[in-house]
Amino acid sequence: MGRASLVMLAVSAVLGCAHQPRKYVVRRDEDPSLPTQPAKLLALSDEYARLGPEGPDLKKSLAAANRILAGDPKHGEAAWRAARALYLKTYDPAGDAGELSARCMDVSAVATAYSKGAEAAYYAALCMGARAKARQIEGLDLVPRMEKAGKAALEADPEIFDAGPHRLLGGIYLWAPAWPASVGDLDLALEHFEAACEIAPDWAENHMLLAFALFEDEQYDEARAALDRAKARLELPRARGWRTQWSARIAELEQMLAEREED
Repeated sequence: MGRASLVMLAVSAVLGCAHQPRKYVVRRDEDPSLPTQPAKLLALSDEYARLGPEGPDLKKSLAAANRILAGDPKHGEAAWRAARALYLKTYDPAGDAGELSARCMDVSAVATAYSKGAEAAYYAALCMGARAKARQIEGLDLVPRMEKAGKAALEADPEIFDAGPHRLLGGIYLWAPAWPASVGDLDLALEHFEAACEIAPDWAENHMLLAFALFEDEQYDEARAALDRAKARLELPRARGWRTQWSARIAELEQMLAEREED
């Protein structure tokens, strides 16, 4: 985390200005191709989100979830799917990440209120992370809430979304400032990323994030090995929807390692 980010996080601790969830306003989609049965809409929302942020159908994924919420605003399963679509849309550089992440937090509050599944807690934390990224001044105030949601997801099901709860908590502990400013803890980050790699060894992001943590721990050879594992898994078909995002992060760490070797 750079100096500017740390300054913004420190300011947020003083101001306490993190976004507070509002009533989620459903924006209806008039797509006549969508069914009306909730079970079919949930399945479609999952299918349309399958390719991640680089998939072409996130708008439809959100629309399918919203169609359910328009008739049943307390439908927790639809709410976390809407949160997922909004979270994935924050990766679009042409979108308004601030507004998308705020809406993501709004609907994830519905999800956690009416669904006790790991998915609701997981996307609640990710939505807060997206908000912290878009509005850094809110970041430090959001970290404890993200950690709480991440722990709830981990307790409910550590294996969902390719060990997503471990990956989520590892990211919090890796990039948050250390105590007493916040909860950052490199040892915990390594522990969670290693667990993620063990649970879901074919998911490239797990190895990539472990590589970042190893680099921060000055284990450079191990970081390079983890990065090589991530690059190999990047070619798997299931990484398709994230390939551009992860390739950029891998290139970032490769540059950091190259600069280290030059020193």
